[in-house]
Amino acid sequence: MTPPLARARAALALGLATTAVLTLGINAGVLVVPLYDMHLFDRVLTSRSLDTLLLLSVICIVGLLLYGTLVTIRGLVLAAIGDRVADALSSPAAAAGIRRAVTGDGRAAGRAIADVQEIRLFFGGGAAAAPFDLLCAPLLLGVIALLHPLLGWYALGAALIMLALAVATDALAEPPLADAQRRMDNALHDAASLLRDPVLREGLGMERAIARRWGANHRGALASLDRASLRGEGLVSLSRFLRALLQGGMLAFAALLILRNEATPGVLVGANLLLALLLAPLDQVLSQWRTIAMARLAWRRLTALLAGESHPVHAPACSTDAGLVLARAGFTPPDAQRPVLADVSLTIPPGTMVVVTGPNGAGKSTLARLAAGILAPTEGAVSIGGLAAADAGASGMVGYLPQRPQILEGTVAENIARFAEADPEAIVTAAQRAGLHGVIGRLPHGYATEVGPESPALSGGERQRLALARALFGAPRLLVLDEPDASLDHAGEAVLVEVIEAARQSGAAILAVTHRRAMVAIADSVLRIESGTIVPVRRTAADDGVAMAQTAGDGA
Repeated sequence: MTPPLARARAALALGLATTAVLTLGINAGVLVVPLYDMHLFDRVLTSRSLDTLLLLSVICIVGLLLYGTLVTIRGLVLAAIGDRVADALSSPAAAAGIRRAVTGDGRAAGRAIADVQEIRLFFGGGAAAAPFDLLCAPLLLGVIALLHPLLGWYALGAALIMLALAVATDALAEPPLADAQRRMDNALHDAASLLRDPVLREGLGMERAIARRWGANHRGALASLDRASLRGEGLVSLSRFLRALLQGGMLAFAALLILRNEATPGVLVGANLLLALLLAPLDQVLSQWRTIAMARLAWRRLTALLAGESHPVHAPACSTDAGLVLARAGFTPPDAQRPVLADVSLTIPPGTMVVVTGPNGAGKSTLARLAAGILAPTEGAVSIGGLAAADAGASGMVGYLPQRPQILEGTVAENIARFAEADPEAIVTAAQRAGLHGVIGRLPHGYATEVGPESPALSGGERQRLALARALFGAPRLLVLDEPDASLDHAGEAVLVEVIEAARQSGAAILAVTHRRAMVAIADSVLRIESGTIVPVRRTAADDGVAMAQTAGDGA
């Protein structure tokens, strides 16, 4: 499958090439206006010929019709480019952002989606057309030079001055604009995190503190935006002054040539109009500096986000009955100096349960996310049934219950089915296995009841069971449970043990992270992780002796 960045770049290349060709036609069409004015002054007014005036007017009208038609087509092409690039990047960017959120960067998913829309809006607006008009600058300079070489040199100097101003605007205004956007993202994410929990928002009396914190972060973002605007808009004002000054200088210079009998009045009019056409794209680039800068920042962030996704770590080939295999797998978060997990080797055959224990922060949840294919290993490989873990997870072979299960906005049935089209019988079966079917029957609308992150319809334990039903949906070949009994009472624990036994009997490989003795007692093997590595574990009689100790050295 073609990587999303490659598809986006291919759409860009084709669309931009088409736009460049259209721009040549547009500039050829718009040239008729200065040429028409020149001939009016030099031919019609001197010859007083109505036929010449009529012929020139017809040619001018045809040229303007061509110009208007091509401008419309170019706008449609640019909008189509934005749509195709957004279509190619939207889903991969959202998925990559979610994976980054798993590693602790909670802003990545929302920022990625916003960046895709920023690029779409850039191509759909007028800012994207200005750089293409610059491609015809040599043509316009050549026409001006044909009127008089000195006028050509003057136009070149004027264009270079405006170009230097555009480069200065970009260099001076983009850094504070990027900082403002980063600060605003942080402020929004911080406020959303604080407002998500009604207990923090209301029960602890933190409303005013949250508002003050938001205000401080927001003011910091606005201060950076003000710095960017001060620099950018100041240079834009300077550019407008210089453009008017340069065009006035062109008139004066052409008038001087007329006085020296080196040019005609038509040359004065034509040179001024041609210089206006030459400087207009530069002026538009300067006027749209914020839109262009934000689109460029969005593209840089998207390419950086998706660059790592274009080269996934694939697991080595293995037999389809191998269950879960971690081969010297490790994970180092972005910008981290030391790995969270290092050199972990583990095999869980089908029908086998392995329990992982260890202190907080040792890397247990990271191991669970690697096994479920949510995180890609930065070293080694992870496979499930012969497929790379990420591919197996995408195909529905993995059931994953996170430590803090999230219930998304939607119906109970949609949450269980992972928001995919599903057979109602399969949904009910998963709910029954999780011991939730009776609870759902007591809800106002049964499986069609709307729930969400803060829905009061379900208790904490029932939400845990709903997440468990979601993990069991589709009879996965690997079941990854991260603290599955954290919010369960004794009855819930009994149901969980039955679920695990049933999954094991059906041939699923099971990896469970827990501190509870009841889970350890039914495991086939027990691992302990400390500081990102597996250490030896000795079973005691209290653990019923049902699991053997394993170490990294003997295949664990």
